[in-house]
Amino acid sequence: MCTRTIQRSAVPWALALSLLAVLSRHGFAEELRLPSDSIIPIQSVDEPPFPTPTSDGGSADGSADGSDSSGSNDQVDQAEQNEDIDPDSGQSAGLITRMTGIDKYGLNLSVDWVLGWNTVFFGGLLPGHWADQNIGTVELDTDFEKMFGWKGAKGDITFLHRRGSNATDLAGDVLDYNGYDNFPEALGELYELWIEQEFFDGKLSLLAGKVVTNDYFGHVTNAELFLGNDFETLPGMVQYMPQYPNSATGVQLFANPNEHFYAGFGVYDGRFGGEGINTGELGPQFNGYLFYVGETGIKYSLGKRKLPGQFSVGGWGQSGELPRWDGGTQDGTAGFYLIHQQTLWQDPCDDNQDIAAFLTWSTGDGRVNQFVKGATAGFQWTGPIYRRDQDVFGLGVVWGQQTSELGQPGNTTQAQLYPDLPAEFANGRLAANEWEWQTFYNIHLNEVVQLQPNLTYIHDPGRSTLIRDPLAFSILILLNF
Repeated sequence: MCTRTIQRSAVPWALALSLLAVLSRHGFAEELRLPSDSIIPIQSVDEPPFPTPTSDGGSADGSADGSDSSGSNDQVDQAEQNEDIDPDSGQSAGLITRMTGIDKYGLNLSVDWVLGWNTVFFGGLLPGHWADQNIGTVELDTDFEKMFGWKGAKGDITFLHRRGSNATDLAGDVLDYNGYDNFPEALGELYELWIEQEFFDGKLSLLAGKVVTNDYFGHVTNAELFLGNDFETLPGMVQYMPQYPNSATGVQLFANPNEHFYAGFGVYDGRFGGEGINTGELGPQFNGYLFYVGETGIKYSLGKRKLPGQFSVGGWGQSGELPRWDGGTQDGTAGFYLIHQQTLWQDPCDDNQDIAAFLTWSTGDGRVNQFVKGATAGFQWTGPIYRRDQDVFGLGVVWGQQTSELGQPGNTTQAQLYPDLPAEFANGRLAANEWEWQTFYNIHLNEVVQLQPNLTYIHDPGRSTLIRDPLAFSILILLNF
């Protein structure tokens, strides 16, 4: 007989306090002195090539093996974890699909929407001001085997609507604490359009089309509900990897020979990282700029409860002629990343209630990349309160180290990176290390509506050493039909 134990309520709070105690010891502030002039114009990091991303609160055995992530913004998809699953396609059947019965034809239609409001309580650039986001996707998954007998084939088409403002402009951070940052004008785009073919009973899969790359590579399943951009698109490669809202056309191949090992490689249109172009709004064009990435990992289980874990290592690269911070150019760049995910605890009565932790490390080339190193750590706890089995509590931290190339004479200036920085903060100095602590509580109201308040404390905002550490608050309404 399954019995619950009172100890489960103490474990995550001990983990949370320990995590913050250890990481707070390293909250140091260094400065980068920047020259007063420059030799190349640089775009603001709140626009390409520094955008934002943006599933469930699942554990470490998630979709990093190349399985379909249904590619809309990850927090939009959280509600789907509690929906019925089609045993033939493996796709979650949303409210629209169940009401219309189209799943019997191999179709799954879902509409996901996020409404967000953000403010800064104190510190930052604009305390007391507000920024809002309005993001929605309409997605149609297709199971071609069920539709007309095409064994092992499936497809996806997703349309994205986005409108809003940049919450990071209120805080003055560089890591983009809000992954839903947007532009004031309403924009729509064909977000995803791909077809995937499986071979050898799913042990090999080939996908071609327009995708969100970080749904498949560098994807941290145990951090999917965090608001911050760099919890999912790691700091070392955020400048180049196609991500929300900049999906890209490409080809990727994944091998899953057994349940313990996977490997994948993909090549994509690289104009986002190479030229700062929003490829999400455009069709494919291969003009010498390519983004490529490879990842391999092992999956395992620990203890009598067989708690799932996963360790992944990956490498990424960007081809083409890239501008350096010193005004020159170079041919391409590259970096690597490590991801460790581990479920620390599971409810003996329900495996979906767990504490799932993560730890990542990523690197970039400081001659062209704003971040040379980055790390994230934290956990998500599903079912933290008695009789609130589908709620999720999260606590995490992200750190990014800016390149020292920005502080060399004759190199890029603070004024070029952030031309709209208010005069009282324009001292020519960037904080070398930025830390962001973030916590959230996802309240599952019903299968359609979720409410998620988020709190973020930013130590040493990267845009200027004169910016006081801000405390930011965000509230999200997540809708899934």
